[in-house]
Amino acid sequence: MQNWNIPLLSIPLLLLASGIQQDHNVCLAGELAVEDFRFDGEYGSEGATMERVGKNHFLIHLKKVPEVPNWTNMVQFEITKNARGNPLRIDIAGKTNETGLRTFVSWSHDREHWNPVRREIRDEAGKQVASLTFPEFQEDSVFVGGEVPLSYEHCVRLLKKYEQHPHATLHPIGTSLRGRDIYRLTITDPDSPVPANKRWAHHFVNLHCYEYNSQWRMIGMIDWLLNEAALDSRQRHVWHFVVQMNVDGPANGYGRVNSQGRDMNRSYSSKGSDSQTQAFESFLVQRDLEDLVSSDTSITTTCEMHTWDGAKLDPMMRPGKDMQLRGKDWTGLRDMLKTCDRQNQFNTMVKLPEDKLSPTHWCSGTFIQFGVTAICFEGGGDIYDLKDTLQTGKVIVQTYSDFYSGTKP
Repeated sequence: MQNWNIPLLSIPLLLLASGIQQDHNVCLAGELAVEDFRFDGEYGSEGATMERVGKNHFLIHLKKVPEVPNWTNMVQFEITKNARGNPLRIDIAGKTNETGLRTFVSWSHDREHWNPVRREIRDEAGKQVASLTFPEFQEDSVFVGGEVPLSYEHCVRLLKKYEQHPHATLHPIGTSLRGRDIYRLTITDPDSPVPANKRWAHHFVNLHCYEYNSQWRMIGMIDWLLNEAALDSRQRHVWHFVVQMNVDGPANGYGRVNSQGRDMNRSYSSKGSDSQTQAFESFLVQRDLEDLVSSDTSITTTCEMHTWDGAKLDPMMRPGKDMQLRGKDWTGLRDMLKTCDRQNQFNTMVKLPEDKLSPTHWCSGTFIQFGVTAICFEGGGDIYDLKDTLQTGKVIVQTYSDFYSGTKP
């Protein structure tokens, strides 16, 4: 038997000499491979595909949004195996201002503790490329999502936990086009000495799935409201939260749109909810809001939660009839926010122009339809630490509690 005594370092040279060359899509042992990634888990991106560029370096192609072709679904994925000991670089195909990649994403091994990775814009051969560089992973499985992500499953677990509090009630208000339940969490003391028609009522909703920081902002509000120090707020107020309207978004990577390709904040109907003209989930949530307006505790304020780039939040408002009833100017709410914002996380609240109403937007639409005070919180897309985002929610709910003092006239 012939003894093949060939040094290991010579094997690549022999392969090249025999005409065998390594394919970019073929990984050596220990490297990440295309097959290790999935786009259809809790944190997904419908229609995304991936190709290998080099060692632990991949290019993701995101699916275009059907109704708005210059938008794509989100950059979200899971690594199911072989991540341990490997760093990772992800590039995103397409123009940098059209990709489903905002200021940062976060990754986690356990879906509880999240680590931010900031977006980079690289110049590659005269072409700008959006890119993400991850550190060496410590475990084989990794979850990656926009901002600090909140999957539908995680959101429901939180809501079910909150439901155990005697002052919290969870209401299913409809089922999405992909079969997921949409929930509204209501917080108030049912045994409060304040009659139902004398309580202030506030409605909060997130419309764009990619803006996860705005969803966590509401979680921060809920956490504060359910602590013992907030008993007075639960007795004088009714608090409604739709933490996720676009419940199909996290698993499919929908950003601004639902599964119909409809922008969820361009689908309010100020003339009344209409299943034929609205995005389906927008219709369900608006119909539920209309029921609340006609209830014993009518809605005092509506609020839409968003994020855009920036380390601070940008509050914008339309003063409604409650300000006139109480004889208080909207600037009182603005100043109360400044007082409660001890960590300087908010820019000064501004009043939106009265001649620039957009009936299909949630803030303008609710103001037109009901005459209520409507507020929009934008910004905070550059808040990378979850505890800081939760703090912004605490500030908002304290501001509302202190400004709407006493009982409703």
